[in-house]
Amino acid sequence: MIEVTTDPREALASCAPFLENDPVSTTVVGSVLNARATSPSVDDNGNPTGRYWLATANGSVVGIGVRSPIDFMFSLATDSTDVARAFARHLNETEHDLHAASGEARTSAAFAGEWASLRGCAAGVSAAQQLYELHELTTPGTTTGQALSVRLAADEDVEALCEWFVGFDEETFNHGIDPEPIVRSKLGWLWMLSDHDVPCAMAAATPAASGVRRVQAVYTPLDQRGKGYGAAITAAVSQAVIDGDDRAVLFTDLANPTSNRIYRRLGYRSCGEFMNWSFGDATMR
Repeated sequence: MIEVTTDPREALASCAPFLENDPVSTTVVGSVLNARATSPSVDDNGNPTGRYWLATANGSVVGIGVRSPIDFMFSLATDSTDVARAFARHLNETEHDLHAASGEARTSAAFAGEWASLRGCAAGVSAAQQLYELHELTTPGTTTGQALSVRLAADEDVEALCEWFVGFDEETFNHGIDPEPIVRSKLGWLWMLSDHDVPCAMAAATPAASGVRRVQAVYTPLDQRGKGYGAAITAAVSQAVIDGDDRAVLFTDLANPTSNRIYRRLGYRSCGEFMNWSFGDATMR
């Protein structure tokens, strides 16, 4: 059975045991639900702008799907390809504007295949990702002449960070974001790296969800690359995560061998493969 709600608190309360059973592989839906439960996403009229699907069997949650905000991709977490296909059949009745989905490789492929069949549309992988978990952090050394420092971003950094988030989006999801609300929502868990007091890289770590925090939005401006700043800020944020007694995870694009190599060198180890899927317009119903 699949039920849908627009209340993230209700969804989180119902699926907490499912998330806690494997907080690493469910890090995306877990962090989204925790974020929305703390600060619900609403439109200008106060209406919820997200939907949350729970698949249950024998009284227990066996899968979760989220779209928040509602025009974003569908993210799913389940161990079952049957549940993934059931999500596709359920969403086919209501989510006619859905053009993207993401999740663990095997189950997201099952969703994409069912969706493409139901909608008569093309489905293709837009990004293949590796999920890593930190095992033992190895801090990178600095280059001669560098004077690196790391601090939490503050209000006075918002303008610069907005430019960086636009650049990050263009190189990753290419959603065409409005960066300021995103930046302001991350203040408190968004860090900046400086070299001789000149900002040169950023990275964030999501608030803890079942003891797991995801390092994300690692970005170095084009004119500052090749100096080890990305590794340095990732290591610093990872250290902050484990200092808080949480587990650190992150995603990398499998098309980017440099980032995968850097994260392995820092002590991250592969623990799963995920895919982002894009869907064309329906050609038949």
